[in-house]
Amino acid sequence: MKKELPNIILIVCDTLGAKHTSLYGYERRTTPNLERLVAEEGFTAYTRCFAPGTWTPSSHASLFTGLYPSEHGCHGRNFFLKEDIYTLPEVLKENGYQTFGISNNVMVSPYFKFDRGFDKFYEMVKYDHGVISKVRPNLLEGQNKLHKVMLLINYLIKSKDINSFLRFFTWMSSNYFKNCAKDSTSCTRKTLKFAQKIISDAAQSPKPSFLFINFMQTHEKYNPPKGIKGIFGNYKSCYDRRHMKESWWTFFKGEAEENFLKHLEARYDEEVLFLDKVLYELFSYTKRTCDIDKCIFIITSDHGELFGEHGLFGHSFSTYNELIHIPLLIKFPGSKKPDLCSNLVQLNDLFATLMDIIGSPMPTPKSSLSLVSDRRKIAISQHIYLRYAMSVLLKHVPHAQDFPFGKSEMALITEDLWKIIWRIDDSFEIYDLNRDFYESKNLGIQKGGCEKAGELTEILRTFADSSGFKDISLRIEEKEVPEFVKAFC
Repeated sequence: MKKELPNIILIVCDTLGAKHTSLYGYERRTTPNLERLVAEEGFTAYTRCFAPGTWTPSSHASLFTGLYPSEHGCHGRNFFLKEDIYTLPEVLKENGYQTFGISNNVMVSPYFKFDRGFDKFYEMVKYDHGVISKVRPNLLEGQNKLHKVMLLINYLIKSKDINSFLRFFTWMSSNYFKNCAKDSTSCTRKTLKFAQKIISDAAQSPKPSFLFINFMQTHEKYNPPKGIKGIFGNYKSCYDRRHMKESWWTFFKGEAEENFLKHLEARYDEEVLFLDKVLYELFSYTKRTCDIDKCIFIITSDHGELFGEHGLFGHSFSTYNELIHIPLLIKFPGSKKPDLCSNLVQLNDLFATLMDIIGSPMPTPKSSLSLVSDRRKIAISQHIYLRYAMSVLLKHVPHAQDFPFGKSEMALITEDLWKIIWRIDDSFEIYDLNRDFYESKNLGIQKGGCEKAGELTEILRTFADSSGFKDISLRIEEKEVPEFVKAFC
């Protein structure tokens, strides 16, 4: 008898760190509805889930392939999902699924080949990649809006490329793009309607369906909708969301106001609160429309965000847990009871998990372990484009070379919750996450070291050799980075 295949809904909440969800113990009540999904709807919440990458392209590529960034090659020198690696949507399609994708992130787009295997892929944000990669690099040195305009005019005069200039102007003037860059709410609401229509149509189809969604609500510039904005307090500051780009450099120059960081963190938490409501609404609609006991409903993230912890801001330069500890909630077919699972898991384990559930004969990579039949001994997170990110930072903040923060290329976490971080100067940080989950006390620099140091270092170096990380890591210098990549950084 042929196995009945479940419908699959896979949601990635871009830049949603587990630290900022009340489901995972955050002091602000940011995720009351996710808590309801666990308590009332039989979701399993994985409390120790880690992202294999530290930013969007690498983590999404790991999600779609089951591989680590050093294996799939989508990192600082390359944003494209390689065509010689089969992807989750492709495998599901071969197993009889109709496949749909909705993305609010320009990095997760057909241009970068993330639409492979999807019958239909909807971009909520249109991005003219060709013209942006040509024109935008000329604006990176602009100190303010007037300076940027002068640089743009200078580019037009020198290149005489009127067509690119007009395309760039059209893109910059597009409300469709502006709304998502400065305020994701409209795109989030439109995505919700798109998803509901797909789910409704899928309920009438004899074929099983796979729906992937990327929400950008919790990504900068943190502009929550009316009715929610201000719930978590207002902090007087001379900055506002319009200064996000400038504030990034201001922070690393040591000039950022403490209140500005509090302001940003409060707005971010409000974005989480709004997205929590949207996610519950989408699940409730699915439950009303489909047989929920024949569905797999997954909510997760690609990475988190830092607001001054470890001397860092945003999502770069580190592999600390604020950045790589992510939420993972799964409603398995027929599950009724709430469950908190403390097993060590990773985002790329969803590949093997779904293959296991549908009974696919396709072999899965060793880097992806099924959540229903395997147990992970170590988790890995890689920050492969770090050296290029550092080179960009040093242009604006030369003394960053002496900063003690971050500069970590890879982290390894063991099943018993010890963590080792490998820095670009070939030194190590070691933490006991059982007592110090957010890494305030580096045991690796104590006098005499840590008794676990030798064991952890050996495991990390062995993995670096076997995964290809050692070969590619950090040959990524600025001169080796393609121009189209620089256009996005």
